[in-house]
Amino acid sequence: MSHAPVSRTLVHSVVKTAFIVGISAVVAAPLFAQSAKLSEEKPGLLKKAKITAEAATATALTRVPGGKVEKAEIENEKGKLIYSFDIKVAGKSGVEEVGVDSSTRTPRPKRRKRKQTKQRKRRPRPR
Repeated sequence: MSHAPVSRTLVHSVVKTAFIVGISAVVAAPLFAQSAKLSEEKPGLLKKAKITAEAATATALTRVPGGKVEKAEIENEKGKLIYSFDIKVAGKSGVEEVGVDSSTRTPRPKRRKRKQTKQRKRRPRPR
């Protein structure tokens, strides 16, 4: 029984595809591994969402390159279910707040949130 010769280009193509799939898995894994625990504004909101928390996280992280999710929440804003993420970028102060529509996966405009500092006690003015 003889085997048909396998062309080098076919072998090269298969090896190249396997390499790309392997690299993609290594690159994509941190996106999902770094996500913070998702909290619900009210119990049961997560069940009503049409997209997964992982998909919403991936969408939010595309809006803030190099960021890491510090806080994740699903909430009802003006009758719409929104995934809300606080994303921190190393070397920058504060966090970026990014919202993602839970039914269309559309990102909402991001907002910059500064770190809240303790308010100083004011001294009474002398009279």
